[in-house]
Amino acid sequence: MAAMKLTLITRPEGDAERTAAAVREAGYEALIAPLFEVHALHGDWSCLNAARMPGAVLATSANALRFCPAEQLKAHLALPVFTVGDATAAAARTAGFRQVFSANGNAESLASLIKEQVEKGTVLLQLAGRPRRDAALQALQGPQWLRALHSCAAAAAATVSNGSFICDRSLRVSTST
Repeated sequence: MAAMKLTLITRPEGDAERTAAAVREAGYEALIAPLFEVHALHGDWSCLNAARMPGAVLATSANALRFCPAEQLKAHLALPVFTVGDATAAAARTAGFRQVFSANGNAESLASLIKEQVEKGTVLLQLAGRPRRDAALQALQGPQWLRALHSCAAAAAATVSNGSFICDRSLRVSTST
């Protein structure tokens, strides 16, 4: 009997379990070894005031939606939310958003989707994680696109209780499929 191919999953714990399930479903063995942990950031929401009330939400991280305080999201649930991909769209629906639009996986598509669907001059509440890469979203800068950024979650290097990572499996890298 041939050995089952092993896939190393380094995503944060909650995401790693979902990824591992998909890997196992595809017929591979999954080894979970998170390199990062995600935690909530309890920031100041004062960037949102009467003069800068958002007309739409821009979500670039499923974890940002998961870790954003429900009492802060409540005021924005009736707004359309534009997400970078399907996992973030699912997190938006779980958080209670009813109008959810997915860009299917990349920031360039997200910027295009917003330009097509949202009126210029609309304040966009961007819910994000840290660290973040916004290069593609720079297309939404300037007087016609006002972004109010709020970071709700941060990723940090995972800690290991004994200070070391131990793997009792032999791992080998293969470029063949």
